[in-house]
Amino acid sequence: MVPSSPHPQHLLKDVRLFEMEAAAAGLDTRLLAALKGVVQDTVDRGLANTDYSAVFDAVAHPGEQQQATKPQQ
Repeated sequence: MVPSSPHPQHLLKDVRLFEMEAAAAGLDTRLLAALKGVVQDTVDRGLANTDYSAVFDAVAHPGEQQQATKPQQ
């Protein structure tokens, strides 16, 4: 059995942690803030439990609502 791929909701959590730690270290967080925005858009579209391809869709098709689909195994 192939393990399921990570979900955008987990990526969002990680990016938030990276951004917080980078800010505490005095690093430039602009790229992390942009990534966080794209992943948040993905989650807001209802795609939190899909796979990372949904993040690409959020970049390629900004502003479009898409239906959540079960990730392929």
